[in-house]
Amino acid sequence: MLIHSIEELNNYAKELAEKQIPILLLIGDLGAGKTTFTKAYGAALGIEGIKSPTFSIVEEHPFEGGTFYHMDLYRIEDEEELLALGFEEYFEKPGKIVIEWPQVGLELIPQEALCLEIKEGEENIRRLRFGRRKDFGI
Repeated sequence: MLIHSIEELNNYAKELAEKQIPILLLIGDLGAGKTTFTKAYGAALGIEGIKSPTFSIVEEHPFEGGTFYHMDLYRIEDEEELLALGFEEYFEKPGKIVIEWPQVGLELIPQEALCLEIKEGEENIRRLRFGRRKDFGI
């Protein structure tokens, strides 16, 4: 799917937020739009003020369906660091989870997690690919 504007990205984020997706993994290069997508996803859940949790690792936001956990694993070195943070416990809590830079924690993330890949193209066009982990080979 090609996205030509922030408005289209916001609409797609809203569409996914309305689905029963407990865990969504965001894959993409730095600056591809992962946090922008997550802000729109959160807004669709009625949450304002979402920021990148690059330094805090996890931001928790209550919403009507539980808690929205926005995770950014960019600065995590290895699985041991995630285990020390109680990473696996988040998957047992009610709500929704979006994880940016999930690669370091793939062994700890449930297989039923879905993936959204965001690739930046020419003239600010984004290419989105959505599917199951096995579709992405992870």
